[in-house]
Parts: sequence; structure tokens; C-alpha cells
Amino acid sequence: MCGFLNMDSAEKLNVTAAMVSGVKDFNDILKAEVRAVTSEAGKKGIRPGMTGKDAIKLLF
Repeated sequence: MCGFLNMDSAEKLNVTAAMVSGVKDFNDILKAEVRAVTSEAGKKGIRPGMTGKDAIKLLF
């Protein structure tokens, strides 16, 4: 999820979401630092500060 989308809404909908910012393409997402996560993402071990690549690995 990029910073353009709303984390509060994602939280209310109980979805797994992690926010990164300053990205232009998928490769940037993989290298970017996760800035925020929903509680559902936290349950999967996704934490602010990890890379997008590491966060994606925890989804599967």
C-alpha cells in the first residue's frame, strides 16, 4: 500500500496492509522501508522498518 491510500480505512476493514512511500515502481516497493502496518499485518510478523521484500515474504 502506498502512502496515497488510507491506513485507518484498511484497519477498519481488518485487512493485511503495509504502507511504503516514495516509490515509483514495484522494484522500489521491494527496496522501500515499511512505514506503517495494520494490526492484521502485525499478526503475520510484518513490522515498520523492514523492507517491502521482507514484508511480502511474510504474506505467503
